Amino acid sequence: SASATGTPTCGGLFESAMSEAPDLRRPAKVVMVCAEEGREILSHRLHAIAAHSMKALPEDERNRLLALLDENLVLFGLSGHQHVAFLNAEQEPTDAFEELLGVCDAARLVVLAPLRQFHHGDENSSLAMNAVVQVLQHLAKQTGAAVVATHHANRTSSIDGLGHSSDASRGSTALNDGVRWHINLSRPSQELLSLYGIERHEEFKYVALSYPKANYMAKPGQFELLRRGTGGVLELVPSPRAQGIKNASPPRSRASSRQQPRGVAL
Repeated sequence: SASATGTPTCGGLFESAMSEAPDLRRPAKVVMVCAEEGREILSHRLHAIAAHSMKALPEDERNRLLALLDENLVLFGLSGHQHVAFLNAEQEPTDAFEELLGVCDAARLVVLAPLRQFHHGDENSSLAMNAVVQVLQHLAKQTGAAVVATHHANRTSSIDGLGHSSDASRGSTALNDGVRWHINLSRPSQELLSLYGIERHEEFKYVALSYPKANYMAKPGQFELLRRGTGGVLELVPSPRAQGIKNASPPRSRASSRQQPRGVAL
């Protein structure tokens, strides 16, 4: 919703990158295709995001932003509908992909969630995952949009506490090699929680965000912490230094406790 309304994302999480490209602050068309969610769930989540981000705004400003959402945000909730794949078993673009190209014309951002639902290939095959990356690159080139695809984490990264690493993504490494930007969401380690002054029993309220790969921007930091809000809204937690927490230093790259990643490969 932030790109559709021209407002900061996740409380300003990417402000350093936005300062280098002021045009990105302007409201623009956003297309989001959710294969595992239906219209009702997406409606509830959108209402939760709007309620959280606009609660302190005057009525006329809220109405302006809601009008921008209505104009610029295009949502597809496909849960319960016939399976839609953008690549067939032969790794060729389908008619559905051609339709997606038309829908995404003039969009700034396209989000596909989750990637596994939009192709028939073997996730462990580098050939199949290269084909997936190539079709997403074609989508970006033809529409001029940034294309973000969410992807599940593998089980090993959860067991070994490596939810922050580039190897946390499920399947072939060809997927991570091919994308230009990759962030992970995972269970925060005890070390990270302690850094922010958060007790272990409140762990369930938070998600750790890390940046294994960022080819076209400076990484904001090794780790960020997000707080779960009403309706699943994720809100950036101010850094320990910003909060005035003493002895704040970044945690080690390897988690000090086991993590359960909820990964996104972008």
